[in-house]
Amino acid sequence: MRGGYRAGAGRKKGFAAKNAEEARKYLSQRVAEEMGPIADALIQRAMTGDIRAIHELLDRAWGRPTQAIQITPERLPVPIMGLRFENMSDEDLHQYALTDDERAVLERRLLPKTKAGNTLPVAD
Repeated sequence: MRGGYRAGAGRKKGFAAKNAEEARKYLSQRVAEEMGPIADALIQRAMTGDIRAIHELLDRAWGRPTQAIQITPERLPVPIMGLRFENMSDEDLHQYALTDDERAVLERRLLPKTKAGNTLPVAD
């Protein structure tokens, strides 16, 4: 088996997309026709205490609630291009120092590999 371009290979253009578009159009039309009974059934289930039905109704009517993301300021990434390290105290510099684990990850990703597969040594 060989790689690269072969005439006639691969999925035919537009075929799957055409079928999917037809299916979406059909389903959209059918759901629109039956929206009343579908909504009534969902509301009935919600009235009996079905949590999933309640969530679905609320999400569809008012949208999903936003989710807060908590970011702690201790180890935020800082763009170092604008930092003036020469004017910083030792305490300030320590804030930007890498942990041993962070340094090891960066060395594996950034340093060139030797033929033996190891990264080149770094002078401290």
